[in-house]
Amino acid sequence: MNEEILKSIKLRPNMANIDDTLLNDMIGDAINDVKDYINYKENEDIPNSLKGVVKNIVIVKVNRIGYEGVSSHSFSGVSTSFTDTLSKDDIRKLKRYRRLPIYGSDE
Repeated sequence: MNEEILKSIKLRPNMANIDDTLLNDMIGDAINDVKDYINYKENEDIPNSLKGVVKNIVIVKVNRIGYEGVSSHSFSGVSTSFTDTLSKDDIRKLKRYRRLPIYGSDE
């Protein structure tokens, strides 16, 4: 799955020159974040329909490199604002697959 997501991300503007090792690391982190949110186990694969959410998470993270912790930036009259949240559509997709945890269970 990672290789497919990597190829897709590399097609996007300004992503072709990003190091594959860095992107693969970010893809792994994004997949783990998605699994944590939807309460999937480490050995479970996420649904194919959530690949787009993983890609969006990675792209947001790449765009934030060097600006971690900054919510907006202005230089010479040019202002840039950053978002820390996923789109409503991505959140809706995640919620569709989210499992409710069963407390007191070993599963």
